[in-house]
Amino acid sequence: MEEEVSTTRTSRRSGRGGAEAKWGRRHGKKRSVSDVEDEELVQVPAFETQHASWASLEVSLQEYMEATRQKIVIKEVINVGRRNADLRKQIRFQGCQDSEIPLVPESWEPYQRKYIYTHGWSARERSTGKRVSHKLLTTECPFQMIAQVCKRPDGVWRIVMKREVYQHNHRISDDIYRSHPGIRQVPAESPLMPGIEMLVEAEAGTSSVYNYIRENSNHRVTMDDVRNLIGRMRKRGQFSMK
Repeated sequence: MEEEVSTTRTSRRSGRGGAEAKWGRRHGKKRSVSDVEDEELVQVPAFETQHASWASLEVSLQEYMEATRQKIVIKEVINVGRRNADLRKQIRFQGCQDSEIPLVPESWEPYQRKYIYTHGWSARERSTGKRVSHKLLTTECPFQMIAQVCKRPDGVWRIVMKREVYQHNHRISDDIYRSHPGIRQVPAESPLMPGIEMLVEAEAGTSSVYNYIRENSNHRVTMDDVRNLIGRMRKRGQFSMK
């Protein structure tokens, strides 16, 4: 039985205020009044608002995705060089030395990342052929978070979450989460890998590796996933092709 994650559902018919207008402004696709009114949104918990580094944000994000059953991906990145170039072009900083401009330290690269749910790609973005592994459904999910490097009033640099929309226009569940390739498949750094390597080296069958993964983890791999994993390991020259 599919496990539904604890969320809050809200209808567009009730509370059609600032949130609706705010969401609508972020999407260029024109939608009918009936589409907006009939749509149910699933509310999810908020993410931590400040992070000491990109590395700590990534750790927190992995924990957040696992706890809330959301597969979140990076949609856009703005690097520090681009941000600083934009600051130098601003009229208020014309003629100023770099020391007089609030430039972002290069050590904080990148300056900004925009995160969306994996279903949030628009139809136009899908037609480009980019990010194929992330393009699963064309629901144009409204969920988004922008992580931006900011200097606090006390002079400390931090990564701050901005323009968050913690809502989805589709169900969130454990089964859906576990079905995403990035969650379903076994990563190279997984503690399962030594055991998998032993099985492959011993020429164990695909079904044996499949059973080992399914019985010792939450990775809901398919037989094709396992065949591809074994193929990659052998291609790297770790094992002979017998």
